Amino acid sequence: MIDTRKPACTDQVLLGHSAAVGGVAFSPDGQFLASAGNDHMAKIWRVSDGTLVVTLSGSSSPLTSVAYTPDGQTLVTGGGSATYNDGFVTVWLTDGTLLRTMSTAYTYSIAISPDGHTVASANIDNTARLWSLDSGQLVHALSGHVSYVTAVAFSPDGQTLASAGWDTSTVRLWDAASGTELQPLTDNNTATTIAGVAFSPDGSLLASANLATGVELWSLQSHQTTQTIAANSVYGLAITPDGTSVVTAGPRVLLLSLSDGSLVNAWDENASAVAVSPDGSRIAVGEPQGSLKIFCLH
Repeated sequence: MIDTRKPACTDQVLLGHSAAVGGVAFSPDGQFLASAGNDHMAKIWRVSDGTLVVTLSGSSSPLTSVAYTPDGQTLVTGGGSATYNDGFVTVWLTDGTLLRTMSTAYTYSIAISPDGHTVASANIDNTARLWSLDSGQLVHALSGHVSYVTAVAFSPDGQTLASAGWDTSTVRLWDAASGTELQPLTDNNTATTIAGVAFSPDGSLLASANLATGVELWSLQSHQTTQTIAANSVYGLAITPDGTSVVTAGPRVLLLSLSDGSLVNAWDENASAVAVSPDGSRIAVGEPQGSLKIFCLH
């Protein structure tokens, strides 16, 4: 007889980065975890046993973010110089082969469209950008923010891009095909930073990580906040695949219910980045001292 049961999930600690981990991302099949660090390296780990599979080296500057293309064959990283003078978006094969680098302003974060053809970058020069992953060409420069752009996310259908940053608590929405700005999401708090944005799986809701207030939930039908979940210094967030919860990065890692804002679980970890596995069974956190940890949700 063949045992078809999945192996039990166990918490893991992955050591290999020598500086802060700025970004983490699970592969689309959930078998691998990618990490990007201030040590100028990205790494790919096997989730089942925590083995380091490949190190993507060659960057001369810190890496702030990482994402997989939907086919799992390509990895994209973002980053920039330690002095914030310049930045880049870099495309790699998952075996460590460098495909191309797009030079731009310092890049805080990136997001890849659901069809895998476009990457968005959040840049220090008050601009979000859309790039062709196939050619490396700039498709649209999205101007309208009045300060640094630190977060970007595509809607599940790929038609809308959300961007936010040091921009008076405003999330800007853009038509991804044309680059046209749509109706923004704005609250009354005019003195804080949004460090992360994420769409719900059905595209009806957007969550933003507000450094001052916590997690803000927005209806994309009414363009109004539906709920604010109080939390301290939320540096990033991810919504679970079933759309029921949000996981936050910050002085503690919080698993919060999207229906009523209640605390479902918490981990006493200082996290600089967070991701949820595609099947919703695990979360990965990157930490300022360079370690990675994987926790079981179920």
